[in-house]
Amino acid sequence: DLILNKHSMNIIITLPAKLITKIIAGEKKFEIRKCTPHHFDVEHDKVFVMEKGKRHIVMYFSIDTFIIGNGFEYLYRAYGRKFGVDKQYYDNYVRKASTISLWKIKDVYTILPPVSLETLDLNITPPQSFIYTDLSEDDFLKLGCSIK
Repeated sequence: DLILNKHSMNIIITLPAKLITKIIAGEKKFEIRKCTPHHFDVEHDKVFVMEKGKRHIVMYFSIDTFIIGNGFEYLYRAYGRKFGVDKQYYDNYVRKASTISLWKIKDVYTILPPVSLETLDLNITPPQSFIYTDLSEDDFLKLGCSIK
């Protein structure tokens, strides 16, 4: 496994409501992706999360570290209980991947109420993997949101 900590920039990802709930509940400790953001500083940057099928930011988290590898069975045995998905979902997801990136989640915050992309003046398509953004916690605080 290769562990990376790179440069700096926040990102936006899209997740189904079920996985968002598991992150907030502390049941999902790793996000699984086929791509690793190369301009991300784990000391400072955040991952903002949109609910799949909706154009709202509902939460954000920081990342402790990235674990990158292609030993899919090993990665599942070592970390799978913390993925928030079952083995069949995982196998289907990694089936055509050459490597995967595990994002170890830390410091989870919910944004209440969720904020639409339009309110944030973001003209983006919900990302398939992730997109870089200059969005920050301050953008939500200025709108009167509570962050917990």
